[in-house]
Amino acid sequence: MNPPPPASGKDLTARPHLLRWPLLWPLLVSLAAFLGSLAGALRVGLRSTDGRLIYAVDDAYIHMAVGRTWADHSIWGCTPFHFSSSSSSLLWTFGLGVAYRALGVHDWTPLLLNVSFAVGTLVVANGSLARLGAQPLLRASALLGIVVAFPLAGMVLLGMEHILHVLLTIGFAAVAVETLTNPPESPRLVRRRTVALCVLGALLGASRYEGFFLVGLACLAFLVRRQVLRAVSIGAAALLPVVAFGVFSVANGSYFLPNPLMVKAVGETASMASA
Repeated sequence: MNPPPPASGKDLTARPHLLRWPLLWPLLVSLAAFLGSLAGALRVGLRSTDGRLIYAVDDAYIHMAVGRTWADHSIWGCTPFHFSSSSSSLLWTFGLGVAYRALGVHDWTPLLLNVSFAVGTLVVANGSLARLGAQPLLRASALLGIVVAFPLAGMVLLGMEHILHVLLTIGFAAVAVETLTNPPESPRLVRRRTVALCVLGALLGASRYEGFFLVGLACLAFLVRRQVLRAVSIGAAALLPVVAFGVFSVANGSYFLPNPLMVKAVGETASMASA
């Protein structure tokens, strides 16, 4: 029996086979570049600190303190004595708390989480570009751009939430672009993509509040396409975690937005006494 003729168009929703060499080699090259640069930077850094891991910014230790307090005392704050809205990345701090509660408190936890998120970023970016029809050389260039220009190894060593935010940004953007450029015909696939965008939008906003700019653009694009229900669903899902935290924060005597965002917005003179 003769094989069926090839399809005239590309199916962007089809998942490329993970063992195909054209799909794998851009990912492997970028992973090698990332892990090599990270190993070199980590070696130099540990040599300068007598083998002790030290993050470069104090923000990393604020996240760690809140995560540890939540894990040990079920209180969201830097100390176990009272609530403190000191972290602007709800998802990252929550993830640190989960890791601390499950595995114990270790200075290496943020770094190891960031390594896993960095690998996930390259995997998701490679797969998304492949589904959109990007050729292997273009994918390799884009992935190496993420490794070098971001820079991925340097962000890992900061011990903060930026790589998680990039991972969720790429994931959300990829699904949104596929949905807008290649609308699915199956109602089941329509629902799956909408649910995926709602979940990714909620996680993106909770990772960094700047993620709402991308969510807002996606919702606007769906509104232009007259997909009102989808746009409202994605927007509401994205807002739900931060609104819930804002209500909880106000109930505990703090601002609706986390303190770091308030300081950026109104300066260091922000005070509940003058609110």
